[in-house]
Amino acid sequence: MRILMAALVGLFCAAAVSCSPRTASGVYVASDANSASMLQLVQTADGHLSGSLQNLSLNGQNEIDGNTLTLSGSADGDALTLSTPERWFAAGETFSGSHRGDELTLTITGTQGVNNIVFRASSADEFTALSTQLRKRAVLRQQAAAQQRAAAQAAAQDATFRSAISGLTNELEQTAHYDEQDVPIINGAISGFTGDIDQMGQLMAARNRESDGLQRGQYNLAMGQIHLATDQQHQQLQAVESQFVQHRARLQEDAARANAWCLRTQDAVCMPFTNAYASYLQAADVLARSLRSAEAAYSRAAAEEQRMQAS
Repeated sequence: MRILMAALVGLFCAAAVSCSPRTASGVYVASDANSASMLQLVQTADGHLSGSLQNLSLNGQNEIDGNTLTLSGSADGDALTLSTPERWFAAGETFSGSHRGDELTLTITGTQGVNNIVFRASSADEFTALSTQLRKRAVLRQQAAAQQRAAAQAAAQDATFRSAISGLTNELEQTAHYDEQDVPIINGAISGFTGDIDQMGQLMAARNRESDGLQRGQYNLAMGQIHLATDQQHQQLQAVESQFVQHRARLQEDAARANAWCLRTQDAVCMPFTNAYASYLQAADVLARSLRSAEAAYSRAAAEEQRMQAS
């Protein structure tokens, strides 16, 4: 009879899925677009659980955060209770779960409510593959974020350039207008230098004809006043020329940067700038020629004055 019962039990176990108690032992994996987790558990015959939970997740800076929790607990049929000395997502130190077939669900209660994480039976190799994919995704997101930052910086720089070029265009237009107004004034100074020399020549001739010492002194005083006025006017012209040269150099530097930006962007502000710069260059060239002529006229006047005084 005992032999018959043993044979029946053996036949029953062969037909059944398993005669051993249900166990949560194994490797489980859970993942989504931003995380990958691996749960490793060992269950003893008396229901005691031990293991670890390794988690990798993408943070707000698209960097990988990782932690590993040491687990211990117990199993009662399908129900699991696990605890850890560490804290996970500020969820507390104890959480519950259930185990059905190839799925193991952990229920985590945290500051944002209840979160159920469903793990499926898997392997450490799959977790490694998921971790690699997550790291690649992190790199791609970092690259995309870097590109977005670069695009935002480029847009901000373009906005700065656009505003600067608009201001430069206005300055070029105003400067060209002022340069055009200065040309007649400088040409008048050229005529004044020539007239001063003629007047000084006349005074010197009259002085040389005069025998009276007092009268000759008055002629000398008049010539000294003309000489002083001529030098003062020359100093004023030199100041104008110095300011003009410095201003022109700065505008040309600004225009060079604007031209480089316009060649790259073909922005709407570029055509008005190009026209204003061309007009400015023409006005500046005319003014530069007038300043050179004024300097030459002064040099001739000074040389003529020296010649007359030496004669």
